[in-house]
Amino acid sequence: FVKEPWINESFANYSMYQVLKEFNAVEYERLLAKNRELSKNAISVSSASLFAADAYMSYYHKGSIHLMDLEAKIGPELMQQLLSNCIEKRLETTEEFLQELENLTNKENRKFFEGLLKS
Repeated sequence: FVKEPWINESFANYSMYQVLKEFNAVEYERLLAKNRELSKNAISVSSASLFAADAYMSYYHKGSIHLMDLEAKIGPELMQQLLSNCIEKRLETTEEFLQELENLTNKENRKFFEGLLKS
């Protein structure tokens, strides 16, 4: 269990999207569109607090969609490398993730993802 719940839940759902995209592209597109719409009014991932009633949509849907958007920006190869680095280094916080993203890519991508987390 990492220190920030969005990291557990959003990354788990991100993984689910990856599997679904590989094995059922039609359902992937349908579910992604549905959850993107549902999460529009969710509070920002960065302001969702542990066990708060309003955190579910942020952790489970909005965060994973932000990860999908990050992948679209940096590409699947860099995203895979980023995730591998996070696992290898046992990163547990948003700041550690953002720093790894910046180290692997650049400050622009870090700012992009920080903006998503605050939206």
